[in-house]
Amino acid sequence: MTGWRFRVLIGFFGVWALVLWGRLVQVQVLERAIWSKRAVRQYYTEVHVSVGRGVITDRWGYELAMNRTVYSLYIRPVEVPDLDETLRVLRQYVPFSVDTVREQASERPHFVWVARKRLDAAKAQEIQALNLSGVYVTPEEERVYPQHHLAGALLGWTGIDNQGLSGVEFQYDAWLRGERRPVSVGRDGLQRYFWNDVGVPVAGRGPARLELALDLSAQYMAEKVLAEWVQRTGARRGLVLAMDPWTGEVLVHAQYPFLDPTRYVRYLDEPWAWNFCGGRWTYEPGSTLKPAIGLAALWENPAIRNQQFYGEQGQIRVLGVTIRDHRPFGWLRFDDVFVYSSNVGAIRVGMTVPPARLYEHLRAFGFGQPTGVDAPGERPGLLRPPDQWSRVDPAYLAIGQGIGVTPLQIVRFYAMLANGGFEVTPRLARRFIDPMGQTHVLTRPLGPRRIPADLVRPMTEILEAVVTRGTGQRAQVPGLRIAGKTGTAQKIGPSGTYESGRYIASFVGFFPVEAPRVVLLVMLDEPEGLFYGSEVAAPLFQAVARLLATRWRLEPSVETAGPTPVPVRWSPGASVGPDRWPDWAGRDLQEVLDWSRQVGVSITMIGRGRRVVRQLPPAGTPLEVRRGIVWVEHVPERRHLLIEDEEERRDDRAHPVPVVYPPHPRSPGRP
Repeated sequence: MTGWRFRVLIGFFGVWALVLWGRLVQVQVLERAIWSKRAVRQYYTEVHVSVGRGVITDRWGYELAMNRTVYSLYIRPVEVPDLDETLRVLRQYVPFSVDTVREQASERPHFVWVARKRLDAAKAQEIQALNLSGVYVTPEEERVYPQHHLAGALLGWTGIDNQGLSGVEFQYDAWLRGERRPVSVGRDGLQRYFWNDVGVPVAGRGPARLELALDLSAQYMAEKVLAEWVQRTGARRGLVLAMDPWTGEVLVHAQYPFLDPTRYVRYLDEPWAWNFCGGRWTYEPGSTLKPAIGLAALWENPAIRNQQFYGEQGQIRVLGVTIRDHRPFGWLRFDDVFVYSSNVGAIRVGMTVPPARLYEHLRAFGFGQPTGVDAPGERPGLLRPPDQWSRVDPAYLAIGQGIGVTPLQIVRFYAMLANGGFEVTPRLARRFIDPMGQTHVLTRPLGPRRIPADLVRPMTEILEAVVTRGTGQRAQVPGLRIAGKTGTAQKIGPSGTYESGRYIASFVGFFPVEAPRVVLLVMLDEPEGLFYGSEVAAPLFQAVARLLATRWRLEPSVETAGPTPVPVRWSPGASVGPDRWPDWAGRDLQEVLDWSRQVGVSITMIGRGRRVVRQLPPAGTPLEVRRGIVWVEHVPERRHLLIEDEEERRDDRAHPVPVVYPPHPRSPGRP
């Protein structure tokens, strides 16, 4: 019996061994390829990393954000024979927390960062030369900002993995993030990743490029002047914003205190420094809103311009509320209400407009809604509907109180006046050149008409009078026609009431009046001592406008302006012709004149020669715009309203303008 059982047991184990041997042959020999692939899928995986993040430049091609190759140090604790000794050696080459690395090594034995993006090429070679077991160096891509704080808040910054976190970097992250390349990484039993080897692709600058509308030289000059004025007036902060009224391109956006994106962590406690304040800062505009009230009144009753309004000698009572002026006035003509910025006069003008109609007009002028700027987190401002107004709210609204606006909304409204009444969309970026070399235009054409043409001229005349004989006289630039408006807004404190001694002084205007090219807004928050816009903001506007006019050759001079512009007006013809302005660039002047006679528009010629090199309004503008300007010169064609091609840059160097450029070697204007 015992022998029988033994033979059965031996037979069973023999069969089992035969089956096991057969299965091993099947797995190891016959199905080797299948199981090898499964093992690779289980222990190794493929992830994609972004390299070659797109470069950001200003409108002339000067780099504002670019990439450089740096090196990171990591260890695989399972391969390190003596962790403490290895960390002691590495600590001599790069600073890091030994305790933190040791703690992470106990939790993650396959991969621990020691120093992320903190080694240059020389230091990386020194560490690699040590040949320490389990110690690896890998190249990575790091974002750098060669212009430091210039336009820092507008640019924003990226995170440790080069993902956009703020500003333009965040807004266009999907365009800029670069090429997605596959990288093979290891994966442990808990599905945690670790690098297999040092074969991570070397980071490099990708071919993609995002071109902003910003002019770096103008930005530098604006920031320099703004910093000086903020310190001179004792203000908490300041803003300078310049925009092209025809394209919406933001040419300058300077806000103080400045932000250096390379060290953005230092500024996180000060939202003003790192927010794009042109679209995110909401404030009461004060008297800069009065032209919008005047336009609404003119729209409802064009004859109101012939009326006079009593200034009540400096104060008025509205439903039991006393509102005071900055000085006593008697009888004022409609124009003088705005020229001298009378609160009482503006209230009397504003009260002639029914509340519902006033609300509709302000909405049409762009208040209470986003501008559509290509920046993250834009705020719509605050414009309550009439059914939420008290009986005294229209009086407050007439002097720019009880409404919240952003600087861009104010600039866009004045841009409508500058371009003839058409809606314009502010844009930070001009175009994007993708890795395939394709160009994507990011600016938008002019929108529908928001201000009637017959109202633009009278309001422009009033705003020009503000500068020549009104509250904005300190904004005058000799030889440059400017239309603008002062603003002084009292700030609301935490208690919800206006606080004495806390004001926002501002001035906004456009120039040159005969051919508007720039809308400029300057603001000073809580200046000490003098606080009226006419006293502190208007001189700041003058300083910035003078520099910009010189930079962009808007200031008349014997050397650069050529002959005095000659207005050419033609009587309306019988034929209306096409409904939009053609593109005259490169065409003969006679063709323009023949066309103007046919459709009945007014053309102003500037310069010498017969070849058209620039025009206003841009091609495609509706023919409702009945006035235009063409520049004629004997030079190669230019492609934009502002100087932008290589030949023009060479011309800048041959005839330098009297401005100071940044000391950085990449600064504009240097050979």
